[in-house]
Amino acid sequence: MKKTILFLLLLFSRLVYSQFVPEWVSINSQGSFDSFRPSLTVLDNSGNMYTANTTFGANYDVITTKYNSTGNVVWTRIYNSSAIESQDRAYKLMLDVSGSLFVLGNSNTDDYMFNKVFILKYSANGDLLASIDYRRGENPVTVLANSELDSLGNLYVCGATDNMNTFIDSSLIVKFSSALNVLWEKTKRDTTARNNFVQSVIRTTGGNTF
Repeated sequence: MKKTILFLLLLFSRLVYSQFVPEWVSINSQGSFDSFRPSLTVLDNSGNMYTANTTFGANYDVITTKYNSTGNVVWTRIYNSSAIESQDRAYKLMLDVSGSLFVLGNSNTDDYMFNKVFILKYSANGDLLASIDYRRGENPVTVLANSELDSLGNLYVCGATDNMNTFIDSSLIVKFSSALNVLWEKTKRDTTARNNFVQSVIRTTGGNTF
């Protein structure tokens, strides 16, 4: 009986182990960056994988990489904002229905940390199709929380905006066209409290935004 149980345990462990053997492993080093760890991944319908991560060299930059279905690097792109001691961090990676890749995150300017939203749109070949650095009006701080795409390639971004001079903050939703032009902006705040913030945005089949 003990031999039978041992045999079944060994067989089960072998079957479980066999399910997790990787098909390929790719090691990708990016020059002199001190830290290089993929934090965001997305797959397309052809089995290609896209990764985006924040790296640290002289500043914090965003590296976006495409791997084909066999693990070979197809292309790599580096985003570095123009701010002194730039702090660029990617928080969202998305593919639209046409296969274009959106990389979203927060960057700083010379006066405030993480006070604007950057959006990069790449083609499947790695061409930069559009980009924008977005701040809501004259408010010094605009923070990204989440985003969503519709079937037409329009992008909906939510988060918060804060005037650090008056300490008045508001929740924020922005709609961008597929070319990353601002189509509309909506803000909402509770007049009795701070920390107004939109954590997620949802698109319904009827075209409503929540």
